[in-house]
Amino acid sequence: MNATSFSSRMFHQCRAEWRHQYGMVLLWLAVLLMRQWHRAHEARVTFSKLSIAGFDLWLEVGALLVAAALAWRSVSADTPSNTDTFSLTRPVGQAALWCGKLLFLLSSVILPAALVVSRSWQGFGFGAGQWAAMTGTVLLTGGLVCGIAGALTALTSTSRQVFALAVLAVIGAGIEMVMPGRAGDQEVITLEQHHAELCGSFVAAVSALAGLLGAWWLATVPRRRVLAACCMTGTLVAAPLIASAWRTDWITPPVLEYANAPKLGLIVGKADPADKTPGRGLWPTLRITGLGKDEVASIAEFAPIDDKASWPPEGSYSDLKDNDGGYDSWLHHEHTRALFKHYPATTLWRQQIGNNAMYNGRQSLNEVIQGLRLKREGAIKTRWRLRLVVHEMKRVATLPFRQFWTQENEFLIRPGLRLEFNAYAWLREAWEMHGRAHRLHSSVLSADAHRGANVRGRELSDDFFLVLEDLELKENKALSLGLVQREKQWSSYRDRSYQWQTDENQGFEIRMWTPREQEVILKRTRDEWIDAQKASVWHAEERGVVEFELTAAQMAEVLPEPKAGVKKP
Repeated sequence: MNATSFSSRMFHQCRAEWRHQYGMVLLWLAVLLMRQWHRAHEARVTFSKLSIAGFDLWLEVGALLVAAALAWRSVSADTPSNTDTFSLTRPVGQAALWCGKLLFLLSSVILPAALVVSRSWQGFGFGAGQWAAMTGTVLLTGGLVCGIAGALTALTSTSRQVFALAVLAVIGAGIEMVMPGRAGDQEVITLEQHHAELCGSFVAAVSALAGLLGAWWLATVPRRRVLAACCMTGTLVAAPLIASAWRTDWITPPVLEYANAPKLGLIVGKADPADKTPGRGLWPTLRITGLGKDEVASIAEFAPIDDKASWPPEGSYSDLKDNDGGYDSWLHHEHTRALFKHYPATTLWRQQIGNNAMYNGRQSLNEVIQGLRLKREGAIKTRWRLRLVVHEMKRVATLPFRQFWTQENEFLIRPGLRLEFNAYAWLREAWEMHGRAHRLHSSVLSADAHRGANVRGRELSDDFFLVLEDLELKENKALSLGLVQREKQWSSYRDRSYQWQTDENQGFEIRMWTPREQEVILKRTRDEWIDAQKASVWHAEERGVVEFELTAAQMAEVLPEPKAGVKKP
């Protein structure tokens, strides 16, 4: 009689598990699908009643419990130390038994989770690297749940012991979550420190998975329960130590330096009327040359240099001030002007920018030096530094406004970032369009080649214009989307991220009313007003950061001595 091969016995055990556990597998699939539907529903629906009920938390906990229960039911049926149950099938050998159950958990718990979750990754322009990283993190998370459930079940003798350990684990996790310093008053850390912590947790999780599978194998195949318990205990103790001691950061990309910096130049002093290339004016006596056609330079910092103190000093000037209104919008007048060349010269423009409260036009040089508590005599005796952030205005799409009004629209900005618009709806006594900048990528592999410019401790996020073009009246209206800040408008910044995967929905809303003047004077109906317009989405895409130093002599030309004024009558 020929002995049955190891692979045949392993697959036989896997088939037996499927026959006995298919009901739990169907429940697991139902929870997964409900969880994914709920996440998509909450992101798209503006005022979701389900969010009030807290279904998101219940579904997350439910998915975790069902996965752990499925692993417990499978392992407890055949574990050598379990006195409550016995083998589901004829003896197949301990090694084949362990491998068969591992294959069953992989095919019934982990792979279905990866397939269901990956449906939401489509349309984000991912390359092979991001797909592999995101799939790997899902497999790692599922492996940890099944690994710890399998190891605990293999080490315990009765179901009561399993339940007792599970209750202790839940209590410990709850204490960890509510410990002081975990929620709102934790120390502020840099982006690099946060990424180093992510890298450490990932390495610790990989080592923990190996240790848990090893403990489960020791308890099942050679039946070394004491050695298996030591292996599991050592794994659980070592994992947090590895995470806290890890310092290597492979996630943070480098800062983007402006590629055409050698072509840029500063011109100081008043412009010569005969000069055909006077440059773009930052101020009347300070201009920049060499920028691209659609590029806009924003002043990140402008202040004198003190060799004995850090730069920039308090009171330095910036176009990109933090918005206290809860919006992450930083577009200003120069970005609107950059759009003029793309439309007829006779077009009448209006703008509605989300940082009106913080930016009402660039301050004059006199106001700049007053903010630094300087006078001209002191300002022209020292060197100054000018830091600029350059963005290029790029058209994303142009569509009939009717399509924005009645349909949902999605635009891929770059891999990992998608701009999503809901249709207009009558809400709170106005026509409102809600949308979001949807960022989705692996947390352990950066989706961007470079990080955004850091201005005053915050990283500039992406910003957008929606330009409405009235083809009949030759009128354009530029609306900044008004993306919200996470800290100040958390209810509109829906963060659905979980361990090692970023899934953020940075919300925005645009409110408008049918122009009353057109209804009364032109007798335009709402439908006629909508059909007469085109809508274009513009993206301010970062091109990099560049710095200049101005000598004392140059500053004397930037701040010319005021002429004696004539007394007003």
